[in-house]
Amino acid sequence: MPAEITFAPFLNGEVTAAIVRQQVKTILASRQFVNAERLGRFLYFVAEKTLAGHGAQIKESVIGVEVFDRPTASYDPGIDPIVRVQARRLRAKLREYYEGEGANDLLLIELPRGHYIPSFRMRQGDPVQRSEHRQKPPPGGKGASVAVLPFVNMSSDPENDYFSDGLTEELIHALAAIPALHVAARTSTFQFKGKARDVAEIGRVLGVGKIVEGSVRKSGERLRITVQLIDVAGGGHLWSERYDRTITDIFALQEEIAGAIRQALSAQLTEGLQAPSARRATENIDAFTHYLQGRFQWNKRSERGFRAAIQHFRNAIDLDAGYARAYSGLADCYLMLGMSGAEAPENSMPLARQAALQALAIDDRLAEAHTSLAAVMANFDWDWPGADREFRRALDLDPSYATLHHWQALFYFAHLARFDEAASAIQRAVTLDPISLPINLDIALIDILRGRYDDAIGQCGKVLDLDSNYDRAHWFIGMARWLQGDFQAAIEALQRARTLGSGGLAFRTRILGALGHTLGGCGRKDEARAILAELQASAKTRYVDQFEVAKVHAGLGETDAALNCLECAAEEQSCHMANLLVWPGLESLRSRPRFEALLARVYRASRPQDQKDLPAPATA
Repeated sequence: MPAEITFAPFLNGEVTAAIVRQQVKTILASRQFVNAERLGRFLYFVAEKTLAGHGAQIKESVIGVEVFDRPTASYDPGIDPIVRVQARRLRAKLREYYEGEGANDLLLIELPRGHYIPSFRMRQGDPVQRSEHRQKPPPGGKGASVAVLPFVNMSSDPENDYFSDGLTEELIHALAAIPALHVAARTSTFQFKGKARDVAEIGRVLGVGKIVEGSVRKSGERLRITVQLIDVAGGGHLWSERYDRTITDIFALQEEIAGAIRQALSAQLTEGLQAPSARRATENIDAFTHYLQGRFQWNKRSERGFRAAIQHFRNAIDLDAGYARAYSGLADCYLMLGMSGAEAPENSMPLARQAALQALAIDDRLAEAHTSLAAVMANFDWDWPGADREFRRALDLDPSYATLHHWQALFYFAHLARFDEAASAIQRAVTLDPISLPINLDIALIDILRGRYDDAIGQCGKVLDLDSNYDRAHWFIGMARWLQGDFQAAIEALQRARTLGSGGLAFRTRILGALGHTLGGCGRKDEARAILAELQASAKTRYVDQFEVAKVHAGLGETDAALNCLECAAEEQSCHMANLLVWPGLESLRSRPRFEALLARVYRASRPQDQKDLPAPATA
């Protein structure tokens, strides 16, 4: 054994330093660790210290300084639990690696509970048997699952991205109509846009047996589209084709491509092969082009994107007044403007309702429009039976629509404190859309609302492994830390979210509300009042949700002022008033008659289990 590891207590005779270092290198290059820079540093640090025979030096205080950049002079592990939290994450991520990519690895690296010195041991058993055990059938059975990767824009003009993305979404939509076929959701497949990834790895991450990929070259009215269907397990091409057409052929071409893929999958699909017959959404090429541009802007998930999308959807409707999906897109945009606080709900949410109803008047089988209508009913109308009815109708029409399960979990079950049902619904959304950042993050929000703060922090960590700059994840970590009583860590996370601020001005209001509440609650009242002043100044020029202002007053202990703001929020029908029953930080207000009257007003048509005897709404 090399001298450098003579004193390493967890090494045995089968293991050398070279083997350990190669295994660490392999792990750090895996999907689980490639974007988890801090966890990678953690693993590398403790492994190298152990190999050098310095295991006794691997202490929490040392790791905090060396790995997580805590200041040497002031870092106190008893106050700042960063190392303990990250150690739990590292153990979980190592377990995930060895159950997935590392299922055939001979060397196991583990971090035993209770200390930070890793163990290294050779795995026993036949690696071939482990490989067979590793493979899990994709959802829907053998071969009955497919992911459509974003088509590559081969045009000279990058502005044609909207067209290649749109064709990808339309193909996903067409294939999803086949009852026996599981189709990966758009938000998950588009995570791979512009990235070179192994087909087998994509199949494993998305849980599918087949991959569709292609390219689009658009020049004026001419199109050249290439498409291929690839078997994940074998890597071979099951079918490929090139199409040279004009844009006027696009509707027939979409149907032809979907039909060819159905035919190629016919050997794997034993039932439900044919998609149900349906009329085309539109026959107007220009309307269709505007619709694609609208969805392209919508998918940017920004205030600017929503407003640009509205204009495109309106252009599509002007060209084809019977275009139900364009109305549905319009509903989604107005809904998100109201939910985010970018627009006063009283301005945007009625427009969202009107657009959703118009879409359903044209096509009552449009699950996405029923879902949008349900969201309006829950968050703006506080019509809980109506929301339940629309969510159920959407489930009957398209149980594979991930957004439906996501919004039902968040906007209906969670709002009514039905947390077990919320957890079940959002897990179904994750199954359908496994690497959607918003869906995965809202698992953490539900955990926060039900009091599972460690679980919430761990889930936020998984999301940050995918996107370390996702501001909402830092916001939720801040909430969870505050609820655990770790105010300094909470403030740091919220400040990080405020700095990133990718959600725009409306999202900034949410962060300021949480930060002001936390600062006020831990005694930093001057800083909290500065945030209150910032919110009040903003309210002079744009909509500011009074629910957020109420949170700051509550943190400062200003009960009457907080209740005044909540009553204003109720008058404005703030979408976040639908959280009133479950949102943390309002405990000091809950015993007040004015708060009970607000509860009665918001939940007048519901019977949450713990609010069966809500008082009648107050009258003038």
